[in-house]
Amino acid sequence: MFQVDDRGQMWPGMEVKFINFRKVNTNSVTNLLEARNAFGRAVIVDQEQCDIQVYPFYDLINANFGNDIAKGVSPHVSMANLGISVQDFVEISRRESARNRFYESDIKRCIYASNSLQTNFVLSHGFIIRDHKLICKPERYDAMGLDCDRFTPLNGLYTALVLDAQNPRIVEIRFENGRASQMSDLPRLAVSGPVLVKNGENVSGKIPYRPMPTSREPFGLDLKNPKHLRILRRPPGPTERGEVNYPPPTTMTSFTAFGVREDRRIILVSMFEELRGKGIGTNLGITIYEMAELLVNNLEAKQAILGGGGADTQQFLKGDQLQYMIAPVRTRSPGQGSRSEVAGARGLGAIIAVLAKR
Repeated sequence: MFQVDDRGQMWPGMEVKFINFRKVNTNSVTNLLEARNAFGRAVIVDQEQCDIQVYPFYDLINANFGNDIAKGVSPHVSMANLGISVQDFVEISRRESARNRFYESDIKRCIYASNSLQTNFVLSHGFIIRDHKLICKPERYDAMGLDCDRFTPLNGLYTALVLDAQNPRIVEIRFENGRASQMSDLPRLAVSGPVLVKNGENVSGKIPYRPMPTSREPFGLDLKNPKHLRILRRPPGPTERGEVNYPPPTTMTSFTAFGVREDRRIILVSMFEELRGKGIGTNLGITIYEMAELLVNNLEAKQAILGGGGADTQQFLKGDQLQYMIAPVRTRSPGQGSRSEVAGARGLGAIIAVLAKR
């Protein structure tokens, strides 16, 4: 299913693996054989020899993606114009978005970059920790997130991958009204996402699914209004813990994931669906379960979380012929699905980068 080709280290402390995926299924309707294809790269990083950093982009973090866009109505600012794509990032074309946390000297040392969060700050439960400080959606009336009709702060337990050279690991962080309960003990660097691999086992099947407001599932009858009985639907609201807003077993697209090996090296992997034509995706790619299998069976991950999917999936690798690898953008009406803005690279709320040592 997966073929992994080791090309050797392109930079000290960074091992690159090139990945091809092919799986043939029988279509249950036509009984014809159908092939799914994907390709990608995994970068395995020794933090003793490379620096890892995460850069937030505040225009997307602060933006409003509430009811209007969830209903398929364009927001006052296009999502495509917010945040920074990986290509923008490495070309230093929009560095003002990251305020004083974006340093040109860092980007000159950048040897790898990709999207980071599974939620990209558009959904309410995404967060990063940078320099021991929590960065998440702000408590503002117009920053409610794509998945709810009003601002709702983080509450409950959320998982994150701590990027620590001595002890990289997945942790659970408890939030109360948008604040981590242990604010004084936050790690230097962490990114959030649902757990794919735990103790070397594929646990992606446990990722829960909560549909978006545009496809709310019925869960009962409105018995308080007997004269006008109607089906109640699951109310919109922020996803919790490791919930995702698409069916994990069946969704096939491009994905990014981050993991930790037994030797404490960090795994950064992106898989991209093959193209049927220029700028046209096949609606194939891989599933979350298959990404977890790749991490366990081929990349020796002991722990891993899911990064972004669909058009969020972007990757840069310095020195390789294919420097930019970006998931294809499909044309849909605004707010409909993952690839809805324009043909091109989507702006991201946060980017993870590997920097050569000074």
